[in-house]
Amino acid sequence: YKAYKYSSSSWSGVYYGSSYSDTAPSGSFTHFPDDSLNTPLAGGRTFGMYITNSYYDDFQYSNGSNEGRIFVSNEHLAITEGAGVGGYFSSYYSPRVWNGGLRYTAKQVDTEQPSTPP
Repeated sequence: YKAYKYSSSSWSGVYYGSSYSDTAPSGSFTHFPDDSLNTPLAGGRTFGMYITNSYYDDFQYSNGSNEGRIFVSNEHLAITEGAGVGGYFSSYYSPRVWNGGLRYTAKQVDTEQPSTPP
């Protein structure tokens, strides 16, 4: 994501619409419809996430210590310290830790067994 920190055209949208917190008080979790972010992510790769909001600029974050450092991880994924972008890609603030939650489902992918050599 670092190479695209000033370019909105380099990002692909996966959800456009309203969330459940459009009218919730500040500090509330933002809930998206369960099927709205059904985006498969392949294991072993790095993905960036950009969230924007046209109603208010009130995302909760903490200052980090080192952009790219693993902040939290488990057997399925690792979330690293990242950055904040302000004014639709006109400002860059780093390091940042998003104070949010991520709900996901890990799926086992079946692979074909190699054939037996002749």
